[in-house]
Amino acid sequence: MKFKIYSVASIILISAVCLSGCAEFHAPPPHSILVDPTADEVKTEAGKHERVMEDGWYFGELPRIFKSPYGQTSLDDKVRFAIAEAKFLKESKQNMAKDMTTYVPYSQRAEFAQKWWQASDQAKSFGEQPEKLHILWIQESLMDGSELWWRALEDKNRATMDAMRALAHDEEQKRVSQFLDVEGQPRSLSNMVDGK
Repeated sequence: MKFKIYSVASIILISAVCLSGCAEFHAPPPHSILVDPTADEVKTEAGKHERVMEDGWYFGELPRIFKSPYGQTSLDDKVRFAIAEAKFLKESKQNMAKDMTTYVPYSQRAEFAQKWWQASDQAKSFGEQPEKLHILWIQESLMDGSELWWRALEDKNRATMDAMRALAHDEEQKRVSQFLDVEGQPRSLSNMVDGK
């Protein structure tokens, strides 16, 4: 039998870290109930990031850069869309933290976004876009709306937010960034423009 020999200083340091960390860390119960942010809380979060290019905004990789006129829509429009999208996903029974197969396919999200923007005060601008910018507007609004909602939700529920929800949110954003309907079959903007 082999034994590792640790110095007394190492043992004291490890014990101190464990005791101080363990004494203050209270893991939330898995899938604890979260309180939805209010429209004002989503707007506050959105306001912090409006007209700011943020690197790693989506799942720590993609920046918050808009290539479609979605970026020029008002803060209020972005907030209203974020809230409507969150409601749509909730009504669609998406809960990826519990079950990844509940992911709402991109085509259903895009259909929701299309109808929402067509009924918004941005309907004229949205309808005038060429196909490529139209597709981008939908995708950018879906990703940005989800991120604004998520960050407001996370801020409001700091004490009860668990790691699985954060991982599920990042995975959801990756799938939306790939226009994903079917697992393992990502698409690109050119695929979408070509109707594939």
